[in-house]
Amino acid sequence: MIASVLMMSLGLTGPSGGKSTPNAISESVEWLCANADLVVVGQIVSTKDLRGGGKSVGLMSFLVRGKSLGAGSTAGTFGIAVRDVSLEQLDGLRDAQTQIVVFLRRTIQGFVSDGKSYHLWPLRYPGGGHWVVPLASTETPLLSARSGTVITDIGSLDTLCSTFAKPAGAPLYPAPPRAYLPVPADAALVKVLGAQAPKHLIVPAVHFPGAAKTQPVAP
Repeated sequence: MIASVLMMSLGLTGPSGGKSTPNAISESVEWLCANADLVVVGQIVSTKDLRGGGKSVGLMSFLVRGKSLGAGSTAGTFGIAVRDVSLEQLDGLRDAQTQIVVFLRRTIQGFVSDGKSYHLWPLRYPGGGHWVVPLASTETPLLSARSGTVITDIGSLDTLCSTFAKPAGAPLYPAPPRAYLPVPADAALVKVLGAQAPKHLIVPAVHFPGAAKTQPVAP
């Protein structure tokens, strides 16, 4: 089973919702980059429980010191807000100095707190969790549809973010059209993940014109 980073009841999980099946469908890095307004890699340096004070229940914030990936990369400290997440687990990632990747999207629910903007929130995926994952963990793998590999280094991730980035000025909604690409049985990611490897990866349709436009169903 692909283990979860932060379980669904806490808000953040792995790419297959913490469970892999013979007909699993996972989101590819290419899709995540195409759907994100910003991709950040770095370490959590502080966390804050924002419950109360007029904010909705379960709202947390954390600061990530690192850099954005793709064209126009910048270094700095990025403010991120997220709902229904365990503050203890965010603190655990901070204390362990875990290098994480966060796929972020602008939101109309953004706000400013202590002079820091929180207008970027992590992407959610169909399982209901958030894309906040350790960079090099095989428990929550970052899967490339183009290469059929598990991405574990910043350089490879940066290249994908540059190639498949959302166009500048793209609207908040809707998300770009998606398609479904079968994972070859001899793909490197299958050798790494074994029986837990997904059968299909969600990809941005514009970059994968040969991929199926409708979601595959179990036989």
